[in-house]
Amino acid sequence: MAGVKAVDITGLDVAPLPVTINDVELEENIKDSLERDTFIGEYDIVVNVRSGVAELYGKMNTYFEKMRAEDLAASIAGIYFVDNNIGVNRDWSRYHYRPYMDLDNFFSAAPEKELTVFICSDSHFS
Repeated sequence: MAGVKAVDITGLDVAPLPVTINDVELEENIKDSLERDTFIGEYDIVVNVRSGVAELYGKMNTYFEKMRAEDLAASIAGIYFVDNNIGVNRDWSRYHYRPYMDLDNFFSAAPEKELTVFICSDSHFS
């Protein structure tokens, strides 16, 4: 370059090349991680890895489990992208949490039940 007389390279650090792991090792690492997980260890997930790209195939019951599998695969060193092809079972019925259920329906279904209500005045909380 015009005008450059010298370049000081005393503070220059050269990082070593990253260690590459072959695709077979990456597949095994992902499979081990999936099998050890308490949420998704029971599922049969097919894992394929090509050039650091992981492909996941199989069926699970919830989207949480599907995304958990993707997160676990992505956390493996050497994986650059996860193509998540896991399907979610549509016939799986979800548990619907309803904390405020309709009391009329509750008593008509079980008329022998009693409901006890405790009312505390503000003086109890001072």
